[in-house]
Amino acid sequence: MATPFSDVYLLFLSKITDDELANMTEETLEQNMEKWLLSGISRFSSIGNRTRIQNFDRVIQQFNESIPYNEQEILALMMLIEYLKTNTMSGEALKDGLSSKDYSSYSPAKKIEAHIKLKDSIEHDISAMISRLSYSLENFKEVRKNDKK
Repeated sequence: MATPFSDVYLLFLSKITDDELANMTEETLEQNMEKWLLSGISRFSSIGNRTRIQNFDRVIQQFNESIPYNEQEILALMMLIEYLKTNTMSGEALKDGLSSKDYSSYSPAKKIEAHIKLKDSIEHDISAMISRLSYSLENFKEVRKNDKK
């Protein structure tokens, strides 16, 4: 059974609370999420044998095979990394922010530093999830099955 891209998009959106995404048109949001997902697929596909993730159809917006939930979660986190990279490099990230609490101005460098720390933390989580996935019994059986071919 196929897995629609929208399943991964929902996991991604559940991790974001940015008003910028809420203000995008549905079409723009879909285009951006597809770019972030494709970047995530390319990063994930380079790790071991991930042929089912590489087997997708952009026209009908789906993976042609069923993608397990844990792999969808990894893809959503990889999308988050791509989103953070885009957001960190944007002009908005370089603007001073005001805190409604005390109206003090925050340095854009601090905001970028926070983005980088968050990105590093998420990448660490992704590495741990991929390690667990690589050593899972299901994956071991799949590798053994491919070795017999």
